[in-house]
Order: sequence, then structure tokens, then C-alpha cells
Amino acid sequence: MSACKYPPIGSRSVSETGILTRFQPMALAAASGALNQRTMVIVQIESFQGLKQAGAITALPCVDAILVGTNDLSSDFGIPGEYTNPQRRAAYNEIIATCSLHGKHALVGGIGDPEIVRRYINAGIANYMFAGNDRIISLSGASRVAEEALSALIAGED
Repeated sequence: MSACKYPPIGSRSVSETGILTRFQPMALAAASGALNQRTMVIVQIESFQGLKQAGAITALPCVDAILVGTNDLSSDFGIPGEYTNPQRRAAYNEIIATCSLHGKHALVGGIGDPEIVRRYINAGIANYMFAGNDRIISLSGASRVAEEALSALIAGED
């Protein structure tokens, strides 16, 4: 974790100007504390082995949140793509319980079905959910652009 946080907590290189300071210069002596407050450490759990270690991982003081990698975790369980499988929900509940115990955030990613995301949010499955992933988002945007271009070509627009 030392590579994620700035001194005196970690060993990450300190700069008094950057995105975390909104590109405003900050005295180097004050920068580390401010930067550590603005830096989140999110650990992703994607396997049964990771799930077994969730309590120990979440107890680490430098960890701010646990992100469940839904697709990899379900593949490791032998239930790929089964978003409503009770085994998956039990894993979510275990992560949420340990995050609550340690005052950390629970995040769930990789579910591309908006209806399942809605059900999980309403059921309080996690503090945060990612409705999809980078591949789904990129492909949907690319598909939209291609459809618009094809429509323009068919309509004969400039």
C-alpha cells in the first residue's frame, strides 16, 4: 500500500501541483496530508481466494473501499454470467458486511443489465455500483456513432 499513499503514510512521490491539488500550487509540507486525504485505495476482489481474505484486506487502515469484480468472481465460482445467482449475492453480502464492520465502502462492478443493477441498488447490495464496464460503455458509444453516421449517409446529409 505504500506506493498508493504519500509520506508519512506511504512512499509515493510527492508533487505540490497536480490533479489532486486542482493544479494549484501547494506548499510541499502541507501537500502530503492533503493528497493522502484526496487519494482513495480501492482493492478489487475477483476470486474465491480474495473473498476469503476480504476481512483481513478491509481491516487494513489504508484501504478505503472494496470493489467486487463481478464477472471474474462469478467465473471463479463456476457461474459466469449468472448475475442473479444466490452464490453471487452471498458473496456481495459478505463483502458488504465486512466493509460495514470496518467503515469502508463496498462497490460492485461489471453488471451490464440495468434491471439487475436497479434491483441490487434497491436491495442495498452496495454503496456504489458500476452499471457496465469500459468495454460495454465504449461499444455502446461506438455503436451510436456508427448508427448516426449510417443514418446521415442514407439521408444524403453533408
